[in-house]
Amino acid sequence: MNKHWFRNYKLLNLDEIDSTNSEAIRLAKTGIMGNHIILAKRQTSGRGRNNKYWHSCDGNLYFSLLLDIDAQTSNEPQLSIVTGLAVYETIKFVAKKSFAKLDCKLKWPNDILIGDKKLSGILLESINVITNKPKLQKKYLIIGVGINVITNPTDIHRECTNLLKEGIIIKDLQQLLFIFMNYFEKYFIKWHDADFSSIRKSWLEKAYKLNHPVIIDKISGTFVGIDFAGRLNVKLESGKVLTLSEAEVIYK
Repeated sequence: MNKHWFRNYKLLNLDEIDSTNSEAIRLAKTGIMGNHIILAKRQTSGRGRNNKYWHSCDGNLYFSLLLDIDAQTSNEPQLSIVTGLAVYETIKFVAKKSFAKLDCKLKWPNDILIGDKKLSGILLESINVITNKPKLQKKYLIIGVGINVITNPTDIHRECTNLLKEGIIIKDLQQLLFIFMNYFEKYFIKWHDADFSSIRKSWLEKAYKLNHPVIIDKISGTFVGIDFAGRLNVKLESGKVLTLSEAEVIYK
């Protein structure tokens, strides 16, 4: 695969870190220039959404993208959708190479599932930094990705899986990262060029339980899609469509 993205990123390859997202935040606070990829063999304090602990078993893929972007850029939450598509395409690519047939789906806002089991998660964060030379505000976006490659958590409230269990052998984690980056750069360029419409359409084609009943904060409705900001759309029994940027979704 092509590596056109390589010239736009600096790769930091670490043996161990508390959290790749936390390291990205520390780098951002220095006013560092350019985009970076922080890759770690293991995390001692991996983080998920809402500061939940991310189980970081050895042998899995953990990395964060530190994006040095224009401070005026809007609609950052759309990048969870962009990243989800890139992970999806990565999984489908390696599955094809291994002749594995997987029922891969995207669960809003940041999970990649095989069947009903979680394979991968995404954590999106942002930080504004005032630099001294010259004195200006810089904005960074941080996208953390974890993919269960050879192991998965067994002591959390939901079922998980890993690539090995699904019949896919990954011999080189860095190569798996490079495959992801090829797809991410493709979708990121579309996003940067304000073409979220086609990204949204592609995501919806792969969405987990689209048009199925859901419960959100004890409110029942039907998951009918995402809007053009990447937010969840739930149709209530009254016919009103509820739009949410943050929610814990329970599928009936």
